[in-house]
Amino acid sequence: MTEDIKEEEVKEEEATPSLDNIERALAVEGLTDDVKKGLEMIQESLINGLKEEGIEEIAADGEFDHNFHMAIQTMPADDEHPADTIAQVFQKGYKLHDRILRPAMVVVYKEN
Repeated sequence: MTEDIKEEEVKEEEATPSLDNIERALAVEGLTDDVKKGLEMIQESLINGLKEEGIEEIAADGEFDHNFHMAIQTMPADDEHPADTIAQVFQKGYKLHDRILRPAMVVVYKEN
């Protein structure tokens, strides 16, 4: 059984960086429509395959939760951006059922 868990962790370690790279590629300006569509199809296929295995993206909008997010930077809170809310996501996080595989790396608004 321990071997199965290790095998799942290896799959995750290989898959999530691939998702990160696809997102970076999609963010490049000047992609042709065909290339962009192809990358989006690969991304969707990979996401669906991970979901079938029980791996899901951690929501990183709204309030900061240290159980799911890792704050890598802070920004001053103001009237429009309350303290302890997420300002930006640097890297998406993922979980396998209830177990965190990788926390989302985020920028958080904080009181001055």
